[in-house]
Amino acid sequence: MAASVAIVTGASSGIGKATALRLARDFGAVVLAARSGEQLAEVGRQVEAAGAEPPARWMTGTVLRMDGGEIKSV
Repeated sequence: MAASVAIVTGASSGIGKATALRLARDFGAVVLAARSGEQLAEVGRQVEAAGAEPPARWMTGTVLRMDGGEIKSV
């Protein structure tokens, strides 16, 4: 699966980290997403050592604008 890409959320610890490291053996790239930048960087190094490219992104929070909602007035 050299051209395949896996995507793992929660990749900085626990089952997400274990999943990312396991998938790194079978995929050409593993996209890593998590809330902890420092831990995610370490997982990225481990994924690379296992043979996959580790695109990694972290975020501390986000705001999503939702249109189409109902606004009630009194």
